[in-house]
Amino acid sequence: MRERLRLNRQPTLEDFQKYVRKVMDASGQEADRVDQVLLLSEHLGRLAKAMRVDAGLFYHKGSQIPKADDALAGLLFSTFNLANRLGIDLEAAFRARERRQKRRKSRE
Repeated sequence: MRERLRLNRQPTLEDFQKYVRKVMDASGQEADRVDQVLLLSEHLGRLAKAMRVDAGLFYHKGSQIPKADDALAGLLFSTFNLANRLGIDLEAAFRARERRQKRRKSRE
């Protein structure tokens, strides 16, 4: 029987990261680290295109226009997936980064 995949109502970063791991395990897709970085780049490119359109800048008229929220969600999913492949706990990494930032700002 297949496990039903769902997120908690108020998920933490850890919950998101575990969810992405389960989704990828259930899909059977194997994306190595390089592939994940390339996917991140593709999502970032879609976000850039959505922002160009939003800002009224030039874009190719025949091209598909992505939505910024969809592109950001793709970036987030790919970020969690890459963190999983690298064995990084994103919540712990984020908290450590914030502690470094606070120490840096207190020295200024």
